[in-house]
Amino acid sequence: MVEKKQNWRIIDVLNWAKEYLKNKGAESPQIEVEWILREVLDCSRMDLYLDHEKPLSNAELSKIRKYLKQRASGKPIQYVLGYTEFYGLRFNVDPSVLIPRPETELIVENLVKELSDNKDLKILDIGTGSGNIIITLMHELGNATGVGIDISQDALKRAKQNSRMHQVQDRIDFKAMDILNDYPDEKFDIIVSNPPYISEEKYEELPPHIKDHEPEYALKPESDPLIYYKRINEIASQILKDEAMLALEIGGTYQEKAVKNIFENKFSTIEIIKDYLGQSRGLLIN
Repeated sequence: MVEKKQNWRIIDVLNWAKEYLKNKGAESPQIEVEWILREVLDCSRMDLYLDHEKPLSNAELSKIRKYLKQRASGKPIQYVLGYTEFYGLRFNVDPSVLIPRPETELIVENLVKELSDNKDLKILDIGTGSGNIIITLMHELGNATGVGIDISQDALKRAKQNSRMHQVQDRIDFKAMDILNDYPDEKFDIIVSNPPYISEEKYEELPPHIKDHEPEYALKPESDPLIYYKRINEIASQILKDEAMLALEIGGTYQEKAVKNIFENKFSTIEIIKDYLGQSRGLLIN
């Protein structure tokens, strides 16, 4: 790999590693190589190109080689580097948690538009994972407090770490809980969730970098892909305050009607959140 040539410069690694990852099947090799170099060199993307003639040390090349090898094996770049960005914030991630995605940012963005920063809102995040949703909401809504639940102790450790990193740990109570068999003994203004919703058939069609590395429990329920929506609807009257709101991610337009049907009997308003390609990605329900 990169150690076979002497006096490697930034531009040499950029050009070579881009082709290397492209040949290994990476979807965005240029972006991923830049990300690796920014991490190793602790610099901005602009710095890479302003200082493109800068020679790299053996220690730097060794780190780059390690990251490239892991990425070439199929491991997602976010797990390789140990973090990702969500809504402009950094979140540490590992294979115990789902990698936060832009589709989920849309849910947060639309929810924040609906809410007042001045209200003392209490938010429940079901299946909190890395904590990206509830931590971001705490960051955006200065007077809010919340509870994040997950069945995975490892995920909760990561969520707590991320809450400390963003200094909102005093406003979030993370709890180990299986929402299918239990629910918090308190009332909330908001329920937000990106639950497992992928069917067995669609799970088998997922690309290897997702199916082979991200936690199955966070992607696919054991049976009914709608089971978490049904459960949230079932317990809503027990855990929601009056005039409360739900913000739920869904799998796409193909799931929109089925999920809407679950909530229509109890809630008067259901707004569809669409992505930039026109796909349905979430529901705002009140």
